[in-house]
Amino acid sequence: KEGAEAEILGCLIDNNLGNGIYSQSADTRIDISGTLVRDTDTEASTAWGQGVATADGARMTVYRSVLEGNSGAGAIARMDTKDLTLMETTLRENKVDAGGGLGVGVYAGGDSNVTVENCLVERCHDSGIVSMYPGANLHVEGSVVRDNQVTDFGMYGDGIRVDYGGSASIFQTVVEGNRHSGVI
Repeated sequence: KEGAEAEILGCLIDNNLGNGIYSQSADTRIDISGTLVRDTDTEASTAWGQGVATADGARMTVYRSVLEGNSGAGAIARMDTKDLTLMETTLRENKVDAGGGLGVGVYAGGDSNVTVENCLVERCHDSGIVSMYPGANLHVEGSVVRDNQVTDFGMYGDGIRVDYGGSASIFQTVVEGNRHSGVI
């Protein structure tokens, strides 16, 4: 609902279908802290299986949390996300979805603003962080992006991938041990 607000503190969001936590609609805001979101699986009808996801003018902040083992992405900002901010958060071992699509730690889609500060993004099965399509604005600072793997069909394995008109600013960040490229 437009303008809704929620706070999620110290929770376990485990083994859900579709999205672990989802925020959409104009001026909706969700703040997440000290929470583990893991093993969210792909829903066949939508091919969505993200740990946390935002869309359609929503805002989300994830602080000191863990997003791991999710299908598709640990955190995704779909089209028209106002702000997705990840701080002091670990995103690891997120895997390619059932349709062979994304398997990233963080995804900034078109017309979205995504900030990754002081985070660890590791061992994802596609790329660690992706900024894709016009209007995707990604800011990465003080983070470590490492050991991201190629997909089962031999693609990607990048630390940070900026593609199809996306943009990124990267500061004081370590990008190491990725199977394809550090930053591409």
